[in-house]
Amino acid sequence: MDLFRGFVLVCGLVVSVTAVEKRYTDRNLMQCMTDMGLTDLVQLLTETNMNSALSNTGSSYTVMAPTNAAFSKVDVNLMGTLAHEPILKKQILQYHVIPGFNVLPQLLQQHKADTLEGQPMRFTGFGGNVLINNSTRPVPGNSSDVICRNGVVHVIDSVLTPPVFGTHNIAANLVLRDDLFQDMFLALLLNNLTHILEDTEFTLFAPTNLAFGRYSALNGIRPNMPNAQMIYHEVFKYHMVPGRRTSYNLHDGDKLFTLHNSQINITVDATGMMVDHAKVVEKDIAASNGVIHAIDHIIFPTDLLQNLING
Repeated sequence: MDLFRGFVLVCGLVVSVTAVEKRYTDRNLMQCMTDMGLTDLVQLLTETNMNSALSNTGSSYTVMAPTNAAFSKVDVNLMGTLAHEPILKKQILQYHVIPGFNVLPQLLQQHKADTLEGQPMRFTGFGGNVLINNSTRPVPGNSSDVICRNGVVHVIDSVLTPPVFGTHNIAANLVLRDDLFQDMFLALLLNNLTHILEDTEFTLFAPTNLAFGRYSALNGIRPNMPNAQMIYHEVFKYHMVPGRRTSYNLHDGDKLFTLHNSQINITVDATGMMVDHAKVVEKDIAASNGVIHAIDHIIFPTDLLQNLING
């Protein structure tokens, strides 16, 4: 336990060594949380099939574990939404799990940690307490730094929500934000693509209404041209990346495979973020099944463009 004792005094906050030494080293994380009476959390983890990963002793995780009382404080409408939105439910639960073995003093020293959901969680010491995202705190007593066979449990007094979080799906968000995306929604609707943005997890790089008014290679595609419908279909699939990627997860030089099955290129510098030649003008528009980044041009897959050049 010398490693844990070395972390005890961090940022002027004294953390009890006895709390760090509270152990369930013969039990995995799921068994620990069951023994600790965290029944609501255990049930939700099981419903989203996260229980298998947290039971696997081959990997280690740190779980910020809300009490049953914490779940009872969650807005009734949100809980109702979660019951019918499995992707959203899993997103929230993944935000409570940090890969690796982390005791509280260690997290305080790091100030933040990336979660399984992909967005960071922030830790600060305040008035002798630990604050998570400036509000939630560990439950007093010996409920923090509970050492299990494959990780650590920290019992907390509230349910956390990721910084980028929304309860409407991507397609619904396009309708709600028709000030930006009226033309994009219509294009997706005409190409029979809206349905996959309703219940599958995606990142959508969505051209704004102004983008549709700018010149793009699509201007040269007339509806009566051979394969015109296929070209439109594939161009808009090129704007769709499977999985949720907020701006936290996008870095300079990233290459993301699209639903068109070719890559888009991400550039991040002091001026902002670019996707191929298009600039991101509004990032991280949250959806229950992913995220939208607004861009100022329609982007065009190079393979289709080469085919057009070759006639």
